[in-house]
Amino acid sequence: MRIWPQLALFLVILALTVLGWLRPWQSWLPIRHVRVQGVFAHIDQAQVEQSLLPVVNTGFLAVDLRQIEQQALSLPWVRAAKIRRVWPDTLDIRLYEQVPVARWRGKALVNDQGQLFIPEHLENFRHLPLLIGPEAQPQRSVATLLNVQEHLADHNLLLTELQISASRAWRLKLAPELEIMLGTRQQATRLDQLLNALALFEPDQRTAMARIDMRYPNGFSVAWQADSPAFNWRKIAQRH
Repeated sequence: MRIWPQLALFLVILALTVLGWLRPWQSWLPIRHVRVQGVFAHIDQAQVEQSLLPVVNTGFLAVDLRQIEQQALSLPWVRAAKIRRVWPDTLDIRLYEQVPVARWRGKALVNDQGQLFIPEHLENFRHLPLLIGPEAQPQRSVATLLNVQEHLADHNLLLTELQISASRAWRLKLAPELEIMLGTRQQATRLDQLLNALALFEPDQRTAMARIDMRYPNGFSVAWQADSPAFNWRKIAQRH
């Protein structure tokens, strides 16, 4: 039975010996190449390499892959990162870039998963729709935005703003200057009803609309642009 303490002591000595043997190799095997790969529209590869230099400036065996990943994820446009060693002296870094779908509350960008990030020049993304939803629910608000955009795309309409209140009331703005109020109930159904109704109007008539209120149980109301022409509604009704 005395063999077990002796065996344990032998294993400890063996482990210390191996560690002592590996330590010099950590410096003898430096990282000579760092490959940063990915499809980038906004990520600055030179900036990435400069940012990662302090954490890759070590041996091939000693480098902390988790630390490199965390450092990469701290950069504004990096959504995900995969790091791996390539024997004998290369570090392979694959980065996946954020793809914004909206401006979140005017303070950040948000991707299709509801993840927020803040680029250096937020003002350069005014072409994206403005999404204003409950502060703690970006994921749910983004899901609503994508659903609304899908409905609008079938009618060649462009969403410029979506507001979702704490009570789940929807307010949309479409290009160029149309505001739509959908209320707190059956918003998707009301939107479909409105889009079907808008198809009955001519382009100049739709452009003349300033605000549509869909919160009525039967039908909707329209407020017109101040400079809109007078339309012959009797003639329009007879045509349809």
